[in-house]
Amino acid sequence: MGNKIQGIDYETALANLRTSSLELRGDLPEKNELLSRFHPDYQANARVKLPIGPNAGDYCHPDLAKLLISRPLIDDYDLSGAEHLKPTYWSSGGGGAGAAAALSATDEAGARVIMANKLRIGDSNTVMAEGGIQAAVGAEDSLQQHFDDTVKGGHNVGKKRIGGANGYRRAVRHPLADRFGYDLRPYQWRGQQRYVEQTRGRYDRAAYFELPRLYRPRNDARAARGGRTR
Repeated sequence: MGNKIQGIDYETALANLRTSSLELRGDLPEKNELLSRFHPDYQANARVKLPIGPNAGDYCHPDLAKLLISRPLIDDYDLSGAEHLKPTYWSSGGGGAGAAAALSATDEAGARVIMANKLRIGDSNTVMAEGGIQAAVGAEDSLQQHFDDTVKGGHNVGKKRIGGANGYRRAVRHPLADRFGYDLRPYQWRGQQRYVEQTRGRYDRAAYFELPRLYRPRNDARAARGGRTR
């Protein structure tokens, strides 16, 4: 137990690997044979080629291909009496960003906006995360420090212009939660936390964060039925 484990540096290990006399096994099957024998995606009838669409020629699971090339579940006559909507903008996604964009376009420009979301508007990550946001708003923090941490966290391969703009907008738009109707209980903010690759604590998270007023009617209805609210 008292003996210290000795190792070698990376350069030495790499040199030993390159000069090794150990021969690779030559009796291994070819790659395609190994895949066809052991990989489930390469078994017989495991993949089919899409015949049409923007991904024509690509391979995918047969069930997915069947779904993609099938007829829609709604017939033409079911849509004949549908109301034709002519929105000014289309918001793809009903999370915090999509909801904020829709509200801004409606309030500031009087636009008509349609939001398309795969789940309910209250099921977005912004709501589920209870309002967590990273922004350089602390007294000991700065936009430059936030930018440096962002670039470093991305291993210096990201687009610096986007990283800088993102950090600036987060700090400037941090108070938008109040504008769009978020309520905080008396405990207010728990405080700023420092996460991986950050030199400052800039992750604000509400201690007891209630859902926006946008979702309040649904919670009130649940409470009236004796159900659980979020």
